[in-house]
Amino acid sequence: MKKDHFVYQSGVANTKAIVHRGTEKSSQDYIKQNAKHFDHKGKNFSVYKGKSNDASPKKTDFKHTHEGVVMAKTLTPAEKKKREEIAKAMERDNPGMDMSKKMAIATATAKRTTEGLFFGKKGPAVVSRLARGVASRVTTKGRLDRAKKKQGKLDNKINLIKTRNSNIAKKAELRKLRVNKIKKAVGIGEEVPGNAVGQGGVDMAPNAGPRIKSINVTDRRRRKDKQPVMLKRFRKHMNDA
Repeated sequence: MKKDHFVYQSGVANTKAIVHRGTEKSSQDYIKQNAKHFDHKGKNFSVYKGKSNDASPKKTDFKHTHEGVVMAKTLTPAEKKKREEIAKAMERDNPGMDMSKKMAIATATAKRTTEGLFFGKKGPAVVSRLARGVASRVTTKGRLDRAKKKQGKLDNKINLIKTRNSNIAKKAELRKLRVNKIKKAVGIGEEVPGNAVGQGGVDMAPNAGPRIKSINVTDRRRRKDKQPVMLKRFRKHMNDA
């Protein structure tokens, strides 16, 4: 089967615009079978000849609209809130607009904002983006929530840095106190009195100077019962003197 036609849906994101690829007949059959699942009932469907990535695919004349009982769709809470916001904005811009016309425009705009095409197991269907968790990406509340979350993360980082700096300062202070305590115990950094030995005010004791080491100059090889004799190297100095 040569897939030289495709079905294009207007009014949605580009990633969801092409809903079917196939022959001309299969494209027409797709619209006839699935138009009832969409709010526009097939009005936004068009059949094109060519590839979807072609520069200028040719649009065919085929059009199909599902004829049936159109039930009034109940607005979701998100759609009602969006409708109120749009109505208030229109009231500020154009105070004299008719209320019925204003609410109709606000309702249609709210539906386009909060609805999207969803491809399920049973085929395409229009569902609320709120049910798929996407409404927070397009609403003002979602943007505010993301901004608050981002600010909260930034505040946590700032508090963490402040706590870390405070701990570093406390550790430095404790280290300084320990060093001062050790210096005080050892006596480093204390002032020397004016009459102390270090200032030269008190004479040193006689035995406080450098000690002379005694050396044995006798010949230890001589018998102990004989008279001790001085070693030759020392005796030479005695004779020269």
